Amino acid sequence: MTKDEVQASKFNLNPGGATAMYDAVYSSCRDRMMSDRGKPLRRVLVILTDGEDNQSHVGHAAAIAEAQASGTMIFAINTGGSPLGDKMLEQFALETGGYAYTPAGAKDVSKEFASIQTKIEQMYVLKYRPDESGRPGEFHAIDLRIVSNRKLKVYAPKRYYVPTGGQ
Repeated sequence: MTKDEVQASKFNLNPGGATAMYDAVYSSCRDRMMSDRGKPLRRVLVILTDGEDNQSHVGHAAAIAEAQASGTMIFAINTGGSPLGDKMLEQFALETGGYAYTPAGAKDVSKEFASIQTKIEQMYVLKYRPDESGRPGEFHAIDLRIVSNRKLKVYAPKRYYVPTGGQ
């Protein structure tokens, strides 16, 4: 969608009901985002949810790990909910280098999509190759900061994943 199309979109959001959000994030990252893992692509997942999950088979940590393994940044738009839902969405965003919009009213969703588009357009892709390769499947902490201008905010994953299969 173009920026104008996103801004002109209207959403009818009715929060509530059974939700398997963690399963949805996990399977989206595993099944859709792992293709071309070795290429420097922008992998972005936007989720609209109240942050609640009452049906998933995988946990919150497993969903975040799968997003990190696939190199997917999660942008979460909260449609309303509880403080626990806010915290879960903020953690998804923080751990994957995305951003959480909490809480969002229905009239704010179009603006938030436009903000996400702007953030995506302003992204840089950095490739990091550590001295020690590590074991396939391992996660390692990483802290990326801009030291020359402390006013700038970096949105980056908090861990990197050692890929399997020699990628």
